[in-house]
Amino acid sequence: MKITKDAVLDAVAALMRQRFNVEAERNKQFVLVCADSSALSENSKAGTSSRTPNHITITADLYLPPPLHCIVQFDDATHCTRERAATFASYPSDTPLNFDVRRYYADQVNGDTALAQADVLVDQLPPKHDLNPTVRIRFDEIEEVSGSLAERVESILSHRFAYHAGTTFHLMVDNAGAKPHSQTMHGNLSD
Repeated sequence: MKITKDAVLDAVAALMRQRFNVEAERNKQFVLVCADSSALSENSKAGTSSRTPNHITITADLYLPPPLHCIVQFDDATHCTRERAATFASYPSDTPLNFDVRRYYADQVNGDTALAQADVLVDQLPPKHDLNPTVRIRFDEIEEVSGSLAERVESILSHRFAYHAGTTFHLMVDNAGAKPHSQTMHGNLSD
């Protein structure tokens, strides 16, 4: 089965429409205000579309409106690199994440620093826009699960929403799933 970004995001959108009666929005733009202008000048890759002094427009792969109110990013191999692994050292310890950081730490393939920095900016959006943590789905996670693409996405997201949502960075590294999320949300995925 050929796994593409569009196919995965379509499967996520269809599942959320079915389970939560929400319409996902592709390529939704958010403005991030950066106190550190170096983050703006270093960033010219995926997710960024325009800049003004101390502002950057970030385009999310998929936005899920309330009750989920979060961004979903699909990470192909270009996002799973040594450069991306190195970015986590600069995350504030209370950054809420909804993905297994340990998998990214293990990545040792060379990659693009600008793309890694763009991923950091997407992960920093939720606290600044009152969103739930960014959900990241890695290409290799999809490959590891059996079933149709829709079944694979449902399996990954049911675990993610049940165990990882809202877990802060330092807890995520030490103990993935340290802070269970709403069982109501999980229940909607596993019905």
